[in-house]
Amino acid sequence: MGAELADRIIVHTKDKQLDVNGKKFKSLDPVYAKRKASGKIRRVGGGNGKANLYATGDMLSDLATKRSTKDSVTIGWGFHESQKVVGNAENGRVITSAKRAIAKSIEKMLQRWIDKQTKRNIKKNDTVNIIKLGKK
Repeated sequence: MGAELADRIIVHTKDKQLDVNGKKFKSLDPVYAKRKASGKIRRVGGGNGKANLYATGDMLSDLATKRSTKDSVTIGWGFHESQKVVGNAENGRVITSAKRAIAKSIEKMLQRWIDKQTKRNIKKNDTVNIIKLGKK
């Protein structure tokens, strides 16, 4: 589930160009946008001059499962790339925050998946115990 969640966040961020609150990213600085669109920046992702947080691809590609148990999954970035996440947030391009860890659309997908798994597990473990009280 961690990999699927990371993929959904990447699509939401890179392809849809939306922040964690579902809003379009703040525009790039005009000078940087022009350089990015020209292809003069090494490894520019997309090369369209728009904010998609994919200039090198390193930051979003680093989002991965950090820990998983039978009850939970933790995804995140390594130290270096997490600093880019913080820097982007400071520039109005918030991927995640303390108030909202994931976008509502991703949260809804996750809730549907959890509901489906819960129903499966209930059916799989559904047992009936009959207890008779009184005389035979």
